[in-house]
Amino acid sequence: HNGLEAFEKRRTHTYNLIFMDMDLPVMQGKEVAQEIMDFEKDEHMPHVPIVALIDNLQPSSLPHGINAFLHKPIQADRLQDILNTFLSEKERLVLDSTVEKASHVNSYQEKKTSLSQTQTTVITPKQEERVIKKETPLPTPTKILVAKKFALEQKILTKILDNLGYTYTPVNNKDDLHYALRSNEYGIIFTDNDFLDNELLHAFNHLSIITARQSKDQIKHSIETQRAKYQTI
Repeated sequence: HNGLEAFEKRRTHTYNLIFMDMDLPVMQGKEVAQEIMDFEKDEHMPHVPIVALIDNLQPSSLPHGINAFLHKPIQADRLQDILNTFLSEKERLVLDSTVEKASHVNSYQEKKTSLSQTQTTVITPKQEERVIKKETPLPTPTKILVAKKFALEQKILTKILDNLGYTYTPVNNKDDLHYALRSNEYGIIFTDNDFLDNELLHAFNHLSIITARQSKDQIKHSIETQRAKYQTI
């Protein structure tokens, strides 16, 4: 859904072909494509072909290393040409099978959703009281801590926070994260799952810990929601 997520997917997964929209939030497609190619080179990994999806962009302005491009809206025959060029016959058969299965799953999910919308859940006063108590957060400070292992992710996230006008403290390893949290000054933490352990989660379970990649609007919403909870206590 955004450029940073696209890079993270390539960093942690293996693909046969990448379709990259050049107009992505958080991180533009051209920058993502370049970062992917640099990552593959640094890690001595085979290059995964990248197909750029463009509308008004000139193909000549695409980064060196982009293997092909498709104009939007995408034409079926041109897409088939791309698949024939970069995927083997076996890979194309697997892709066709996956698309067919996904179609059946979506149909089932739509029926399931339709049925669930007709069901009503009744909450008794005692149950409602327990729910309210469980969801009421403890008072926490509202300073922001950014703990990211990879410099690129740190750079993008802090750039977003700068654009939104928030102040923050960046750290890039687990020890510094634990040390910063002992000050009890932070209430909102953007971090990686690699930095979390049971001890940290237990000791700071009242804080807002965000590990998912988020868009600019989602980041703002997460911060403002946490601060609003603190102000109402």
